[in-house]
Amino acid sequence: MDYAPDRLEAHPIALLFPPLSPDQSRELANDIRQKGLLHDIWLYEDTLNGGTKSFYILDGRSRNEACVIEGVEPRYQVYTGADPLGFAVSLNERRRHMSMADRRTLAKNILAYNPAITDRELGRKASIAHGTAADVRREAAPSPANGENVHKDSEGPGSSPEQAPQATEEGVPTSPPAPPAPEPTPRVEAGGRRARGRKPSKEPKLAAKAKKEVKPKSVLGNPRDVWVASSEQQFKENPTHALTDIVMIVKSYEGKIREKISEHTRRELAVRFAAALGFVIPDPV
Repeated sequence: MDYAPDRLEAHPIALLFPPLSPDQSRELANDIRQKGLLHDIWLYEDTLNGGTKSFYILDGRSRNEACVIEGVEPRYQVYTGADPLGFAVSLNERRRHMSMADRRTLAKNILAYNPAITDRELGRKASIAHGTAADVRREAAPSPANGENVHKDSEGPGSSPEQAPQATEEGVPTSPPAPPAPEPTPRVEAGGRRARGRKPSKEPKLAAKAKKEVKPKSVLGNPRDVWVASSEQQFKENPTHALTDIVMIVKSYEGKIREKISEHTRRELAVRFAAALGFVIPDPV
């Protein structure tokens, strides 16, 4: 099938990507004039605006325009898959070095083209994180007009005679008077008599939990520090007995210590420990 290059229109998906600048367009045209068309132009058959099926440029509208300007015969391929948007994004990612700002702009354009797309799918199409896609959706969401809440059930001021603003003698509208507070419903017992005495507590459970006394955390922080402090106290009270306990503990882990700690490091630790106790270990001969 023959295609008239000067009559082909760009598909809305192709318009999601920003056009080339004038300098980039001239550079592309010069490159095509010198080297020819290196990448084929992709077409997609679609029905737009309720018309008949026609072929549109899915990818390569700038290359097609450059071919028309330079008089170079373009080459076309027709995409027949089920995901033209994903296909066009994939082709553009291969040729363009898109920054994060470019990807966010692309995500906004994709969201405008398909508002029903999920955040996860939007992130996959624009090659951005799922959370970034959610941020793009929030940024693109229209803000309520005049600060009004778009989710209110009522139709806004003036929707009923009771809510209509009252005009003063000077013609300046004033806010309607606030409705009177409803009287509290009396509590009634099961027998039909009016209840007396204390009202049931309505204190939230969270507030009750907050009133509970918080146990102070250990100043030392972890069991190891507690053991060290306890050993230090025992050593002050009975150095001989405490030293014997420490030696027995170290002895029970002697095999593991030899596997994990070198002889030089073990000696250095022993010297430091002895120095802390006021002893001096002589150097080996």
